[in-house]
Amino acid sequence: IELNSSYDAEADYFANIISTYIKGYPLDFLHPGQPISYLSVFLISVFKNIDSVEEIILLSRSGLIFLNLIFIYLGSRILLKQNISSFFVLLIILLFYPAGFLLIDHVSPNSILFGLGVLIISLGYKLGEKFSFTQLALYAFTIGLAVSIKYTSLILVLPLLFSLLFIKNNDNNSIPFFRAIL
Repeated sequence: IELNSSYDAEADYFANIISTYIKGYPLDFLHPGQPISYLSVFLISVFKNIDSVEEIILLSRSGLIFLNLIFIYLGSRILLKQNISSFFVLLIILLFYPAGFLLIDHVSPNSILFGLGVLIISLGYKLGEKFSFTQLALYAFTIGLAVSIKYTSLILVLPLLFSLLFIKNNDNNSIPFFRAIL
C-alpha cells in the first residue's frame, strides 16, 4: 500500500481486539468495525490455545474469510436459489476483484464488505419480489451491520428509502411510508 493511500490499518483492529479481549471494551469507539473486533474476540475465546500475535491475526483473517463465504452462499444459493456455478462465479469475483487479496488478507472492515454486499443485494431483491415486515427487518438489520462495520455503507440506505415510496403489501394496497420506515 502506498504511503498516500487511505486504508484501515490492521494494527488498529489488532489493538481493539486485544483491548476487548482483556478489558471487555475496544480502545477506539469512534472508528467503525467494532463487530470485527467482537467476532475476533469470540473466536479467541472459542479457541483457547491462541497465544501469539500471528495466531490472533490469522484467526481473525480466517473468521472474516469464512463470513465472506457464508454471506455469499446465503445470498446466492439460499436466498436467490442460484445454481452452484453462480456461487463459484461470485467467489472468483471476490478473489480477482482489484486489491482483493489485500482486502481479504487484512483484518479490517474492507475484508468483509464483498460478502456483506452480496447478502444485502440478495435480501433487497427478495424484498422487492414479495414484501413482508420480517424480510424488511432482516434487511434493515443487515444494513445496520454494514453501517456499523463501515460508515460508507450508508449509501446502501438510499435505494431502500427510495423504494419504500413504492412498496405495496400482499393486497396490492400501498403501505404508508412512515410505517414501512419503522
